[in-house]
Amino acid sequence: MKKALNILLLSLCLVSFLYPQSSDLTKKFKKYIPQSVASKYIFMNSLDSKIIEIGKLDPRLLYSYLKNLDENWNKKLEIDSTNNINMFAYNLNVTLQSRSEWMKRNFTAGITSGHSKLLNRKINSFYPDYEELQKPEVKNYQLPDIDSNQVYYYAQLFYSDSVNQTMNPETNYKNIYTQVLKSKMSAFEQSFKNASGLSEDSLKTLYAGSMQYWYLFDNKYLADFNLTNSVNHREILLDRLMPRYKEYHGFSVGIMAYPLGTLRTHKFTYYYTLQNVLKPIDWEEKYRCLFTIEGKYLFPVKKEFATFSHIELGFGYTLSSNARKDRNYKELFSYTGAATGKYVTKKCSYVSDSLIHFSSFVVQLSTPIFYFTKDIFLVAGGEVAYISWHSGSKIKYSTEIEYVGSNNKEVNDTYTTPDYTEKKYLFLPFAEAHLRFYNNFELIVKYNTTIQTGLRYVFGLS
Repeated sequence: MKKALNILLLSLCLVSFLYPQSSDLTKKFKKYIPQSVASKYIFMNSLDSKIIEIGKLDPRLLYSYLKNLDENWNKKLEIDSTNNINMFAYNLNVTLQSRSEWMKRNFTAGITSGHSKLLNRKINSFYPDYEELQKPEVKNYQLPDIDSNQVYYYAQLFYSDSVNQTMNPETNYKNIYTQVLKSKMSAFEQSFKNASGLSEDSLKTLYAGSMQYWYLFDNKYLADFNLTNSVNHREILLDRLMPRYKEYHGFSVGIMAYPLGTLRTHKFTYYYTLQNVLKPIDWEEKYRCLFTIEGKYLFPVKKEFATFSHIELGFGYTLSSNARKDRNYKELFSYTGAATGKYVTKKCSYVSDSLIHFSSFVVQLSTPIFYFTKDIFLVAGGEVAYISWHSGSKIKYSTEIEYVGSNNKEVNDTYTTPDYTEKKYLFLPFAEAHLRFYNNFELIVKYNTTIQTGLRYVFGLS
């Protein structure tokens, strides 16, 4: 608790240290605002936010912004593509282009094949998506001369605690600005040293704040300041995030349910003899799949979560029940003939009892084919199912004899009991969508010939 409190206080101090108080900005820069602009009440109310927006990008832009304030005060921070561009718009374009080059140099170029796209995508989510811009050609613009000392005076004034500061031409403000940046770099370094104790949201806030001050970490930009890039943003995130994206050995147990008991039909053929000829009869049994109990073992193939990064070998047993409990009767034929002193009627019917036995053993092999995030991914695979049937259905022969001149009847029943048994193998491809939550639980939606939903728990072994 004490460590978390210290981290929170450090973050708050960092924010207050890096960001000037907006209520003081108008006072600090008021004397440098043209009277034609200062007289506009609406503009003056938004000046603080404008100065903060420009200062975050690069405080040295404030010089050209204030110089061209008559032209810029009612414009958004957008690039003017015309050749009649003013000094601020030109410098803004150059700065944005320099920032995008820095991002590309430090992060986009830092993506290596040694890490999965999923991990790289997660790391890059901590950084703003800066648009890559083309640097304007100087020959197309008429750039006025600038007072470099005043450029750094405005830059250091942006961070200064003094409200009534006045520029002294004899002072080297570049040196003052350099010292300010060094102190801010130290503050960032201290915050990143404690980054391991921050939550992911707090870590993103820290990175978002530091990226707004991108020039503090750009050796090229600060070459004349003789500062070092002592904070390696990408390495910090790799150390923090890689354990969460690392593949591992493990096994899982789970249960896959069939919504409302999926009704399936199994067709088969019985045979009976009629006048010494073997006759077929097609019949079917219906059953409901209830759920499948599964166990799987995970073998890592790659270091991190990625397409084909692991293979799972699994075994399962499917539980089913009869779709009906009543007896089903179907007459196959009826024959009546006369004999000496009697009439003979023969009947043959099929009596279908409920299913006596059904079982299914499954062997599965699967692998991830796409990760949306580390917790949401798609899996593809195939399974071999060994199915065993046993049915107690019967064919019933009935012979009825009626004697001539008598009301007596004689009925003889004969049953054949060809209990039907079948064993076979089936191969079925399947696809699954996985949603991981609470680290070890996974919600699964599966499709092979029907939809199944299930839940499993994964035990990590390494």
